[in-house]
Amino acid sequence: MDDTPSWTGLGRRIFNIYIQNQLVEQDFNIIAEAKGSKKPYNKTYKITVANNILDIHLLWSGRGTCCIPAKEQDHFTPSPTSSSHNERRAGIIVGIAAGCAAAVKILSSIVYLWWKRIDLDRIQVHTNTAKQS
Repeated sequence: MDDTPSWTGLGRRIFNIYIQNQLVEQDFNIIAEAKGSKKPYNKTYKITVANNILDIHLLWSGRGTCCIPAKEQDHFTPSPTSSSHNERRAGIIVGIAAGCAAAVKILSSIVYLWWKRIDLDRIQVHTNTAKQS
């Protein structure tokens, strides 16, 4: 939808937005909020997600146009917050790094002890003591 008088610009988009069955915006006009059509608009909501299911509904509020364009053409993609993803990713990286460091230390200790054992096996003890008669 755009601001032109053509068929793509027809209608107004006014929604009630429900997230997790809670009304978070009433009579939300996306074009007014974004200050024009085809402009990005971001808004953050703090929501608790249970059972890994995020439930978002954009329902026609009874104002504006309901059916232009056709219903199957309306779509959106919610993006998860990046902070929890980055925190989880940092934890994974730290865990992998710590595991690799521990593995290197264990392997180097095994090699060191094996090498020392070989050196100890090569040692021969000679004494210069007189035989007792």
